[in-house]
Amino acid sequence: MSIYNGMSGKESNLEPSYTLLDLASQVAIGFHLDPSLWGFTGKEAYDRRVYFWNLMAGVLWQSLVTGRPPSLLTTYIDCKLPTLEEENLFQQDEVPLGFGIWGFQVSVECLIPLVKTTLTVKPPSYQAIMDLDRKIRAAVKVDSEADPSSDDRTATSMAAFVRSHYKALSMSSNALDPLRSPYGESVTAAYSSACVILADTKSQYLKSPRLMSRVWRIWSIAFSAAVVVGTVAIKGLHLDLKPPAFEEFEAACAIFRDAAQTSSRAARADVSSSTIL
Repeated sequence: MSIYNGMSGKESNLEPSYTLLDLASQVAIGFHLDPSLWGFTGKEAYDRRVYFWNLMAGVLWQSLVTGRPPSLLTTYIDCKLPTLEEENLFQQDEVPLGFGIWGFQVSVECLIPLVKTTLTVKPPSYQAIMDLDRKIRAAVKVDSEADPSSDDRTATSMAAFVRSHYKALSMSSNALDPLRSPYGESVTAAYSSACVILADTKSQYLKSPRLMSRVWRIWSIAFSAAVVVGTVAIKGLHLDLKPPAFEEFEAACAIFRDAAQTSSRAARADVSSSTIL
């Protein structure tokens, strides 16, 4: 029901989407403990682990997008990850739920540390951000030269969340040449991640505009990426970054403008982006 509300395309359904996912987390009390403690084995134990870690991934991504703390606290989680051998055994000739074992590993290695770092009350140190960025890129094996149609999207989105704050600090602390500021590396990293997100959003939207228009998270993340590119287009136009920032920003505005016909989130992004232009 949470996924349905989140993909319904109705702005009024966004709060129920969060509430229902939070409710699912509360109902799942007991699943945070490994099923072996209750005597479950075989497929039943596997199904319980898969259910919990798929729920956990949804909770973590919703926290990142909304800025709200996760309803499942990692301190109390004892549920083991399903193994690849179990997936092959119990889901033979089936499509794994979610992203399968890969998705569960990314949740543990990347998403949980990312939520803890970015949503904490006390701002993390720049070194902590750098370490987390490297951890994400190593875990998902991001190729900085990869084509926009590659499978690095999850890591790219996470990297954008990690770097965006220090990109802003760099742009404001050294406006003439932000690449020479102490946070200069974050300008390049945040900009490249934002460009990939916008390119991927455009590609997917052109394939299925009606479906894409309904998914609010896509447009929230795309708008965050557009803000990064727009900032560079205005304050860093003299920087030799590829692709050209102003052209990327205009292309993003065009997608928001087109999707605004059916998406309230895209409509909001269109108005905000147009004021920057």
